[in-house]
Amino acid sequence: MDKKSSQVSNIDDIRQEVLDNKRPRYLYKYRSIDRATEFLESNSIYFSNYKEFNDPFESACKKKYDFTPKQYFQTFQKWGVNFFDSAIKAEEIRLGLVNPEDLLKKSTDMIFNRFSYFSMAEEPDNILMWSHYADSHKGVCFKFDLLQDFDTFLITVPVDYNSDYPEFDTLNENPSRIIIRKSPYWSYEKEHRTIKVNSPGLHKINKEALVEIIFGCRTSTEDKSEIRRLVEQNEFNDVQFSEAKVNPNAYQLDIIPYIK
Repeated sequence: MDKKSSQVSNIDDIRQEVLDNKRPRYLYKYRSIDRATEFLESNSIYFSNYKEFNDPFESACKKKYDFTPKQYFQTFQKWGVNFFDSAIKAEEIRLGLVNPEDLLKKSTDMIFNRFSYFSMAEEPDNILMWSHYADSHKGVCFKFDLLQDFDTFLITVPVDYNSDYPEFDTLNENPSRIIIRKSPYWSYEKEHRTIKVNSPGLHKINKEALVEIIFGCRTSTEDKSEIRRLVEQNEFNDVQFSEAKVNPNAYQLDIIPYIK
């Protein structure tokens, strides 16, 4: 099987896992009205660098520093540095002319800077998510169907909530464990990340991926009308509208159909 056929097979396998409920098909994005308006007008979602996130511990890890000059040399070769330059760099490290910790800090930052993320949540009725990301319940929550835009959402993985920093072997390890690790303090978000490499910024998506818009329990009538107008004007077809209501008997939100 050639490389292209293998990639297609892997995509088909992931698609089947979604259909078999082994991966989520629907995920949610909480937004203020201003940010919701930006999305509906541009049909684009924003992929952030980890330094733009609101968590200062993003991509935190324990870095391994005890490498031999030979291991550095082999890694420089793997990175595409030519033999002569690799040998010089390794010799500079051996002689103490280059601080290996400084070198690794720079290379680690370079590695993590390559990745950008679009974050979504598992639930549309999370009270804290509405408070923190949807302007204190005055915004909206978008429901996305990942199968409608697999090109964009193919690499979407759940965040691993763990109280321990992961160890990272900068020279040899795939950084995937690091870029999805967060403190358990954030576990209420039930976050999933769509990940791209070397592609930060805005990315257009298939409009059919947006299947539902949920208004917050404090969203104004004027904002509801404006969101509905933008959906129609920008031809987001077959979008359902719902709204969150405060349950009168429990600390929970009820998501019900929106009736104008």
